[in-house]
Amino acid sequence: MAILITIFTYILVFVFTCYYFYRPTFEGITNFGSIRDSFRNLTILFTTANYPDIFLPAQRLSFWNAFLFMFFMLAGLYFLTNLLTANVFNKYQERLHAARNERRNNRTKYIEIIFLKHDHDKSGKLDTMEAKSFLADVFEFDYNN
Repeated sequence: MAILITIFTYILVFVFTCYYFYRPTFEGITNFGSIRDSFRNLTILFTTANYPDIFLPAQRLSFWNAFLFMFFMLAGLYFLTNLLTANVFNKYQERLHAARNERRNNRTKYIEIIFLKHDHDKSGKLDTMEAKSFLADVFEFDYNN
């Protein structure tokens, strides 16, 4: 959640920058007419869907305007998006390890229950026939065949 808040705050900083910087120009009227339009266009720009629609008119105003959008795209795509992807991967990996540990604990518990069921003399060891019936029960193995 913190990474998503960081991404939207990053976009919001550029929303205010673009809104106030391009407000008196034709670019500002078409793409950054209001804060809501600016936020929508820059959020879409963050996904690289409308890059030429936003970038090219601003570059026509001045060559130096390109650096604003290049910085926005480079920092956003290569840093924040990778940070988000890494966070999603880490959460997935944590869930995977938790599920694996739960399965391992359940398996150990079930094997112990089956062992105690087949240890008739409660010695903590299985003789040959008890071991065969234990393995048959655990692996559903027909030891007579």
